[in-house]
Amino acid sequence: MEDLTQRLECISLFGRLNLNTEDEPTKCRKQFSEILNFSPEKIDLDFVRTLDLPTECLTEHEHEVFAKIGSLKNLEFCVLKGGRRGKNGIQKGGLVKIPKSFGNLRFLSELDLSFNSFSNFPAILSENAALKTLNLDHNVLRNLNGISGLKNLQEITVRCNKLTEIPEEIAKLKKLKAAKFSSNFVKVLPDKIANFKFLEVFDLSGNLLKEIPVSMFSMETLKKLNLCHNEIEFFPTFGDLSTSIELVDLRFNFIPKFPEKYSNDPRFYTKGNIPKVTDFEEKLDPNNDYENLPEEIMNSDFNVWEISPRTGACFLLPSGVRIIFPRGFSEAPTEVFCSILDSASTDFKIHPMDQLLSAVLELSPSGILFKKPLLLTIPYKYESCDEQKREIIMRTSSYTDGGKYTQEDLSSTLIEETAASSQNSDESAFSCQRRGKVKAFVNHFSLFAVVARIIEDTAVIKQESGKLVSSVEPFTQLVFPENSVDSNTRVTIKVLSVPQSILYDITKERTSYTTSILQVKVSPTTTIFNKDIKVHLSLPQMLMCRHFDKSQFRLLKCPCSSTEWQDVTDNIEMTFSQTDVKFNVNSFSKFWLVWRNVCGVARLVYHRLHTCKVQFIAMQKSSQPTSVFTQCVKSQYTQRTVAKLKQRGYFGDPACTQVKELTEGDQFKIKIIGDIRLDAHTDAYRKHLEEKVLIGRFHKQFHPDEDGYQSFPISAKNPKVTEVVHGHATFYQIIHPDCEESFLPSNPPIQQSSLKRSHNDSNGDVTEEHCDVTDASIQQQWNYLDGVLLSLECKTPMMLQDDKENKLNFGDLGEGVFRDSNLWGFAARIGSQWMEIGYVLGLSTSFMDMLKKDYPLNCKEQAFRMLRKWAQMHMNDQDCIQVFTKALTNAGRKDLADSFTQSFNDGHNNFKLSMKRRKLIDN
Repeated sequence: MEDLTQRLECISLFGRLNLNTEDEPTKCRKQFSEILNFSPEKIDLDFVRTLDLPTECLTEHEHEVFAKIGSLKNLEFCVLKGGRRGKNGIQKGGLVKIPKSFGNLRFLSELDLSFNSFSNFPAILSENAALKTLNLDHNVLRNLNGISGLKNLQEITVRCNKLTEIPEEIAKLKKLKAAKFSSNFVKVLPDKIANFKFLEVFDLSGNLLKEIPVSMFSMETLKKLNLCHNEIEFFPTFGDLSTSIELVDLRFNFIPKFPEKYSNDPRFYTKGNIPKVTDFEEKLDPNNDYENLPEEIMNSDFNVWEISPRTGACFLLPSGVRIIFPRGFSEAPTEVFCSILDSASTDFKIHPMDQLLSAVLELSPSGILFKKPLLLTIPYKYESCDEQKREIIMRTSSYTDGGKYTQEDLSSTLIEETAASSQNSDESAFSCQRRGKVKAFVNHFSLFAVVARIIEDTAVIKQESGKLVSSVEPFTQLVFPENSVDSNTRVTIKVLSVPQSILYDITKERTSYTTSILQVKVSPTTTIFNKDIKVHLSLPQMLMCRHFDKSQFRLLKCPCSSTEWQDVTDNIEMTFSQTDVKFNVNSFSKFWLVWRNVCGVARLVYHRLHTCKVQFIAMQKSSQPTSVFTQCVKSQYTQRTVAKLKQRGYFGDPACTQVKELTEGDQFKIKIIGDIRLDAHTDAYRKHLEEKVLIGRFHKQFHPDEDGYQSFPISAKNPKVTEVVHGHATFYQIIHPDCEESFLPSNPPIQQSSLKRSHNDSNGDVTEEHCDVTDASIQQQWNYLDGVLLSLECKTPMMLQDDKENKLNFGDLGEGVFRDSNLWGFAARIGSQWMEIGYVLGLSTSFMDMLKKDYPLNCKEQAFRMLRKWAQMHMNDQDCIQVFTKALTNAGRKDLADSFTQSFNDGHNNFKLSMKRRKLIDN
């Protein structure tokens, strides 16, 4: 109810109704119906100027919801789109037609219907005479019949559809300034295509055009003409080029030669033109399928492409990922979604002994199999953090149709670029950081990342005798006698070394020895060995060729999916040599030879092999205590990280938790408790912060100076308090019951605990209280770790001396145009330009970089955070509105500056009108 009330207030003040939140689409549409059914005395729908409503997962009876939009008679901007991310990629909306009630929207000027299921152009839109901008991207449109009725249309976007032609009636749109028809199947342009009087931008890239109408080059107002990725075979002869043209993009066609006059003209882009192969199937050279493909450098890590199998494609993303689609990779043109994901927001699972070395690449839609595999190249960074021997590979993961999670390690080629030694101030030893790239061929879409795994040695055992030798420890071997198996059997071994430092740390004895841990896997898993297999297990280096008490060694065995070790010394006969110990087995699992005093703590030693000591940092900005910075770092980096943060103006005492243990890829959750809470403009946005921002994954490769930040705002639970309030940032480990091996403490997860908090009382003395961290919302699969104290000094709230003397202060944050709900709307329009605007506003580069890490691939969220940060810093400035609009103008967004000024004026007038209606101010 509180969320609904806030939305009604937003409508009354600014006329914006944004229901495209993190909630399920069905719930968003239900909220819209509730608002429309709300009492007319409390809300005037004539105030609504902007509507944003999701269309995914649309059911049959929900089409009535969209018919009600016609009651918003003063609606100017309307967004009815799909495009949310699901398990199988981008989800399209279910809209297939526009209700007749849309004809009542006389003031509708902008309409976004992208990512829906329209197959025919919604001709009912011709009744919307004021419509200026129309977006129909990512539908299945096959025609544009009826478009001529949009007499005032200035911009139309119909990218990634099924158009085979552009009708002549489009030339009747005399006011059209921008037409974008990329990634369709258009083969021929109509003769009257050059009759536009005001057209400035014409995008026909990614179609099947074979020739260019000569008249297009003489269009008086045309500035940009994009014809790249077509099948144009010759360059036309024409007279003088129009003086208005700034760019003609003819890249990636089949034009063998350009006139010298235009090949040297900087306005013509001609890269990537190759002679056309007429007999494609016969003359295609398989060895060159992945070569001689001109590389396109993208300016975003999130892209949607329509790729033709005749030409192939090569894309280089800003993150360094290269994707090559070879010629003939599929039967028909394929639409591809590509993005770089934050590991915390994906289901890319990592074994505790592996290390994630790169970002996660998502290619969708999943389930597509290609005639020829794609070639992926992903950059990585690797710094060894233990004594294990690892190999670097590319791994793919996906869900099957039955919902089963699968992973596959691809055959990979390593390209080593640099290997530089570095020394950290907190460590005495040098560590070698390697940077490079991994290449692999893939024949399907899913998630991809570079992983460092424990080195594996594999052999296929046949009926003849055979041997499998470890490449890490050559004295560790498996010897298979003749006829030990009935059919070919794949056997894989891994060796985990046990550092002497861990043994000493746990046993406190320097005379503790163990061999490496041998792990053996057999495929198929149901294989039964006819004869015993001889295992050679390498002795510790310090005991080779030396005399020692052999009775001190105990042989332990453990199932592959468990961590419980069993002493099988009395059941298996062992033979010692100068370099190894031999014994026979008829089934495989994990084997480990340990000194007698280690036997009782074997599980603890094994646990320490897989975990890393970490601490959680939580600090507040001195200049803005409502901003909290948190991070999970390895304990050896904690002091240095805290010192650097204090230099940057953060405070906290204590600033970090006690030392805890996490494994690679462990998820953790941050919960704010006490007298403070997450600061969010709506409950839906608070839920978004809790589910997307206050959750992370621990990775050993996340260096504290580069990755793994969480940053979020806090406020007092009671907005009326005027004293210092306290709370805690508490940290929980998220437990996954389906994990292959469990490394959780043997005790059950802690669901209730208490934290000490200290503060000065009225006499100046320091007192301590206990803060209960029990929370009903904490689920049973959360394991409590620790917490850090947070403090917030609340300002005296502004009180109204007299209702009739209420001052309309539209400069302060939360009272006018800089309130969160308003900034959220402007963030959607800023888009990818948010960094440029942030620089003009004077925000630091480090702050921008932090936003990119905190909210990856979410321009709207990044833009909102940037705007909110500036608003918080300048909320008391007398000229904040003038400074802000000037910055937008200087950044080249005068349209936003004008809209911002108009929003301020409209909000001011609407608020005054609202106050008059409630008789809070005089007429």
